[in-house]
Amino acid sequence: MLGDYGAGWRRFTEYGGRKNGDWGAHHFDIIQWALGMDQSGPVEFIPKGYEGTEFQTHVYANGVRVERVGDDLKAMIEFTGTKGKVWVSRDDYLETDPPELATRPVRADEIHLYVSDNHHTDFFNCVRTRQHPIADVEIGHRSATVGHLNNIAAAVGRPIRWDPSTETIVGDAVASTMLDRPRRAPYGLL
Repeated sequence: MLGDYGAGWRRFTEYGGRKNGDWGAHHFDIIQWALGMDQSGPVEFIPKGYEGTEFQTHVYANGVRVERVGDDLKAMIEFTGTKGKVWVSRDDYLETDPPELATRPVRADEIHLYVSDNHHTDFFNCVRTRQHPIADVEIGHRSATVGHLNNIAAAVGRPIRWDPSTETIVGDAVASTMLDRPRRAPYGLL
């Protein structure tokens, strides 16, 4: 099946999943991390165009909304809060409004994020120490799931509800069938 994004492998939803399957997981992992959702995820996925929805949107149980907007962006991710905005991208881009947000020291009672300057070094250090790496397999799974579920909502053309604790689509048998597909003989999963 051909998707609607670009040429090459990205346009084949079986292999690439368009932007959600390509860059989606890279950016969704930053969003999940910032929201403290590395072990969970959104509960609703709304496709672009559904009842006038301007952007692909997913919603967390606490009401936080994430919208995938157009390509003319200041940065790949924009966080909007009550005290300002933060723009970030995977290439170490950081900008804030007001500007002093970027230089405000993190207090001892605030969340301190795991710092890693090099994923490869972090991985090998974690093999030696048995610690979890910054990009743990569960985090990768949860971040990729966000992209897959956005694509499923787009494919069925309506919102879908997701239970992150059971990792099931709620109340939509058609959308649920898209979580997996038949395997070609003799291949299967045990």
